[in-house]
Amino acid sequence: MKRLFIIGNGFDLHHGMKTSYWNFRNYLLETGTEILSTMEMFNMFQEDLWSDFEANLANIDVQLMYDYYSDSLVSYADDNWSDMYHHEFQYFIEQDTSNMSYELISQFVNWICSIDMPTKMSEGIAKCFSEIKDSHYLNFNYTATLQSLYGIDDEKVLHIHNRVVHEGSEIILGHAVGKPPSDLDLGYGDVRLDEAYDLIRQYYATTHKSTASVIAKNQSFFNSPDKYNEIIIMGHSLSDVDLPYFQQITTNLCHKNTRWYVSYYSAGEIASHRRNLEKCSISDHKVSFFRLSDL
Repeated sequence: MKRLFIIGNGFDLHHGMKTSYWNFRNYLLETGTEILSTMEMFNMFQEDLWSDFEANLANIDVQLMYDYYSDSLVSYADDNWSDMYHHEFQYFIEQDTSNMSYELISQFVNWICSIDMPTKMSEGIAKCFSEIKDSHYLNFNYTATLQSLYGIDDEKVLHIHNRVVHEGSEIILGHAVGKPPSDLDLGYGDVRLDEAYDLIRQYYATTHKSTASVIAKNQSFFNSPDKYNEIIIMGHSLSDVDLPYFQQITTNLCHKNTRWYVSYYSAGEIASHRRNLEKCSISDHKVSFFRLSDL
């Protein structure tokens, strides 16, 4: 009997940890106001930015950013021309894209380091972990809750997007897009616009979560000869950006009778979980749903 646990952010939230993206926003209010104001000014989905934070990193409003700094695109024939106008527009774009990528990720790691670890485990979850000796854990969280609170051995846990150990830790965070939208009409023929667009491309590359690269890096897990009898998902949202991992698990780590047990927080999530599991060729008759609070 082999069991695979898949752990998402809902697991940490269930234990009272302040790990929601809105909690991260509150952290930025205190430590990174410039990053926060840039994020909220230049995102196309401002109202929903923090509810689907990683996906929305791909939704920066490039046109608005260009328009906002257009006064710096002074004509080369302007009587008040200054050499600073060669680079001022690109400087503003670079500052903002850096704030929304490198600086944002750095602050995210610092925030994870600041989160208090819970001291009280769930007896139901602990029982679930201990029932099957041959269990492994695919952890989408950056925290060490499994190891610190439940005493799970490190060698049984794969932190698929890396684990935050200190403020210099490198993590994998971002969207699934990889490059700017192809329908942007930003104007060309001005070297300043071309250089600014290179910075936009660099932003998309920096904030891109390449699931293919992560899977390739972790072939020893995804191509393991182990086949799991049960897969238990605790607190994962089954977001589109992470579905390639689930597709790999379905293809390589399951046999025809593998059962899936999927947690949900609100009843409204069940339908969307079903749809996303179906995208991974996981038949509905193999899936059962439960609440973490019922364990």
